[in-house]
Amino acid sequence: MNAGYFPVYKSEFDSMILMIDKFRNLRDDGLNRKFYNSTDFKTSHITFQIESIRRVYGDSYDINMVSSGPFGQTILKISDQKFSLNENEHSIRGLLSYLKSRKKEIDKGDFIQ
Repeated sequence: MNAGYFPVYKSEFDSMILMIDKFRNLRDDGLNRKFYNSTDFKTSHITFQIESIRRVYGDSYDINMVSSGPFGQTILKISDQKFSLNENEHSIRGLLSYLKSRKKEIDKGDFIQ
């Protein structure tokens, strides 16, 4: 497997975007100590590993997205508790923006990098 690639089935792309979108307000969710249940975030080939870390000024989150298939498992860390809620939220919103901009190409069947 080439470094830098995260395999996603085309049929699950929209679901993946919707699941990631639930983390778009991570800063407010952390300050309000929102609990995310990993079982609510899965498709046939994508699962999320979510860990809430309690902190004095709100929760922090370790969130990994795991893609499984005949190629094995690939993990993409979308939130790292080592970084601030603001930094993680900014990264998640950037990822969402990128995925949504590429959706048209995926729908047409064009190759994406």
